[in-house]
Amino acid sequence: MTSPKAVGTGLTPGTLPSKYYSTSDAASMKDFLSQCDVLVSSLPFTPKTKHFLNSEMLSYLPQGAAFINIGRGNLITNGALAFVSTQTKKKIIHPG
Repeated sequence: MTSPKAVGTGLTPGTLPSKYYSTSDAASMKDFLSQCDVLVSSLPFTPKTKHFLNSEMLSYLPQGAAFINIGRGNLITNGALAFVSTQTKKKIIHPG
């Protein structure tokens, strides 16, 4: 009998690798974003999260990926969102 798997990870429940939730440096963030078909952000409004994402970071998402921001609006500027949504094939859902 095989162990149950966490959907989408191929791992047993409760054993998500840190690369799925830790983006401690630019290289790990780029690697993480390049593997996301859907990026959902629920970050709070803090000085650390202000403009945390930018057009360069979102450009690492694969073509056709979706970015959904359900957190506070200061995560990314409207200009960066406009650039990414008009210059790429990414879907943007943002409260603005």
